[in-house]
Amino acid sequence: MPDPLPGQGRTGTTKDEGKIMAAHGISAMLTQKLAALTAAPLRFPVPLACAVLWTGITVAQEHDLSFTDKLPFEHTQVFLILGLFLSLSAKLFAESRNWTIMRWLPLTAGTLGLLALILFLGPQAGSVYASPAFLFMGPGLILLMIVAPFLRRGAENHLIWNFNFKSWTSAAFGLLVALVLALGMMAVLGSLKALFGLNVPGRIYQDVWIVCLSVIWPWQTLAGVPGGFGEAREEYCPRWITYLISWLLAPLALIYLALLYAFAAKIAIQWTLPEGQIGWLVGGFAGFGLAVWHAAHPLRETGYRLVRLYVRFFHAALFVPIALLAVGIGTRVAEYGVTENRYGLIVLTLWLAGIAVHGVIMRAPRLNVGPVSFAVLLILASFGPWGAAAVSLHSQLARLDALLVEAGVLRDGKLSKPADSVGSELAKRISNVVDYLNRPGKQQALSERLGKGGITLAADSRPADIVAALGMEYVNRWGTANYQSWSRPYPDVMAVRGFDAALRISLGSGGQQGRYAEFAGSRTPVNFAKRGDTLQISVDGRGSVTIDLAQFVETLKRDGSATYNHAVNAPLMTVEARGNGLKTRIYFTSIKVEGPAGTLEIGNLSFIALVGLDENP
Repeated sequence: MPDPLPGQGRTGTTKDEGKIMAAHGISAMLTQKLAALTAAPLRFPVPLACAVLWTGITVAQEHDLSFTDKLPFEHTQVFLILGLFLSLSAKLFAESRNWTIMRWLPLTAGTLGLLALILFLGPQAGSVYASPAFLFMGPGLILLMIVAPFLRRGAENHLIWNFNFKSWTSAAFGLLVALVLALGMMAVLGSLKALFGLNVPGRIYQDVWIVCLSVIWPWQTLAGVPGGFGEAREEYCPRWITYLISWLLAPLALIYLALLYAFAAKIAIQWTLPEGQIGWLVGGFAGFGLAVWHAAHPLRETGYRLVRLYVRFFHAALFVPIALLAVGIGTRVAEYGVTENRYGLIVLTLWLAGIAVHGVIMRAPRLNVGPVSFAVLLILASFGPWGAAAVSLHSQLARLDALLVEAGVLRDGKLSKPADSVGSELAKRISNVVDYLNRPGKQQALSERLGKGGITLAADSRPADIVAALGMEYVNRWGTANYQSWSRPYPDVMAVRGFDAALRISLGSGGQQGRYAEFAGSRTPVNFAKRGDTLQISVDGRGSVTIDLAQFVETLKRDGSATYNHAVNAPLMTVEARGNGLKTRIYFTSIKVEGPAGTLEIGNLSFIALVGLDENP
């Protein structure tokens, strides 16, 4: 080929023309992105409305606006989070069937109404974020969302893969846009303060992050969600995805699988189950391994040999981890009954077994079978008498009855003091069940069960009080009968007048800590030390003061509102002392008492100390 003319590329296009073409390409791309962003609110009005409303009430709550006190705040937040995914699933489902607004809008309204009934009228726990209604339904709705357009027989695998590839790529790009925008706004606000002395309130920075992550991110993500779910496209896997799967994800998944097989062999040889590890290990592999299997679908015949082998034998390789998980969860349920976590592992075990059998029997497993089936199981587990909360409650109540019968406390349906001393191991097991049941959402059931046996509980009864009413000494899960813990949040406002320094301190069981503070214009060391049952505070050359921790703990124990593992009133956790030229006010945030029964050993302490020189010693 002859050399190009000066200023001309190999294709015959001049450099100026190339620049013009590049500029047109960038302009077209920006125009396309802007059009997609503009169309997203029209295409997905309900999901974006959920995002905007969540942002609005969250920012209002952070700014202490009065109307938020009238809202069931956490329940409203969770409803909007779940409502976003549920309404998006409904819209994608309707689009795949070319439904008009007169059909998809009633579907969306009906499903959101059912969600509201479950969240607002179902059993109320201490925090809805920790309830099965959120922890089970949230992942279930996400799984439902990713296959919602393909809830039909004969849905082609390459269409499902293509839709999810573009959707998750859009989500990753949306997160990048949100982070860049948030960091840019941080820089702008910081510049306003540095250049013009404008004092920007700290909450504004927080508001920027909330808006970027809860509005900009979903908006940008939804703008990239593809349509045209029934269009026939050839399978195509981008080169970077091929590289990522072939040289990183598939090898890691195989290493993970090999470790699980080695772990199973170790258990078979030693014939002992580890405490609380199997569920996390197998659950982690289930999530990661299945995600890699789905991602590798376009490479099942054309990829590297390692990837092809992984896709071909993945389902058959699941049986050993499934057996490991089944034995582990079966043993734990037999010993300790069902809890929400164990219920989730039971669901995971059954689902994995079904997926493994389906993958082995079917020559070409459908990509939508796994997500749809698991989504249905998780959603069903989130509510109702068959759900995780109800089944776990009934299981633990039955376990409590069996333990009380074993201890000689429950006879013919009546509760009475045990005739003989109850062993510490049995008392520990009963105490652990009482701990579980003495929580919001379960306390009423425990009170009713004990009430039938003749024991009436106070509304603020501690687990230690309940076990004592049963005629036993409370033993915590660590095996000590005298363990108690009091805590409260760090105070938002402190009266500091009359003190010279405010210091945040944490001390271990035999710890000491030093700080520096300004006293009368001089930088002076302040020493904190826990000596036995006392807290000693001293300022070099200025004075010292001693606080009797044993007396303080006894006050907490006697007070009815000072409950095990619960926040207590601020005055109970505040101590003042003065003497030897020093005065102090201690705002305790955490204090633990531990040790064998009949002893008093004060453990870790956390507090804020206000320290000042005493002008009237």
